[in-house]
Amino acid sequence: MQPFLLGKVLTGVFGKLVLVFLLALLFSACGGSVDFTANPDTVDEGTPSTLAWKVTPANGATDVTVDIQPNVGPVLVEGTRDVTPVETTEYTLTTTSIISGKLESETEVVTITVIPAPAPPVID
Repeated sequence: MQPFLLGKVLTGVFGKLVLVFLLALLFSACGGSVDFTANPDTVDEGTPSTLAWKVTPANGATDVTVDIQPNVGPVLVEGTRDVTPVETTEYTLTTTSIISGKLESETEVVTITVIPAPAPPVID
């Protein structure tokens, strides 16, 4: 009788582990993700930085749009763009989509710090 009982316990525990694994896999596959970076994130005035992004929409998402502000506008779900801010600037990536009939949005922010050029020398 002992082996039969042990078999039931292992099956039960194993079954629960499989269920937890499958639920974790399901939830991780359903959610979308946004990766948004600036490289380099600190530049000398007049030097460009590259914004890079990759938006992975959630499963079932429709009407996906991606927009970067300021001064970039609508973009594809994945790409890069060189920017040359004149002062320290926060860039905001906003993605919107319809998921299960509801409008959903997510934002990510990166900051590019601009080191001002030195003032020209004063000649008397």
